[in-house]
Amino acid sequence: MFEKLLPYDAAHLILGAYLKYYHQYKRITKRAQIRFENRDWHGIQADSRERLTLYRNQVGRTTEKVLAFLGDRASDRNTWKRIKENYLDEVINFN
Repeated sequence: MFEKLLPYDAAHLILGAYLKYYHQYKRITKRAQIRFENRDWHGIQADSRERLTLYRNQVGRTTEKVLAFLGDRASDRNTWKRIKENYLDEVINFN
């Protein structure tokens, strides 16, 4: 691994996890609309519960992955500053 790419790669882990979360959230929301149209009230409640737990679960998994990826660098403030800079750059320039 190239040490200088560590913040860039960590930023991409976070961005990839967010995109996965966003896709899942949108899919549940679209499914909830279909359930509403079909008067599937129990399904609507299940979708609501799933949306509520989705964020917490995704953040937990992402945190574990990023901390494992960073290893000893996980407690380095400068590393996190560079991760944030890389993340913002990727989001701003996302196509």
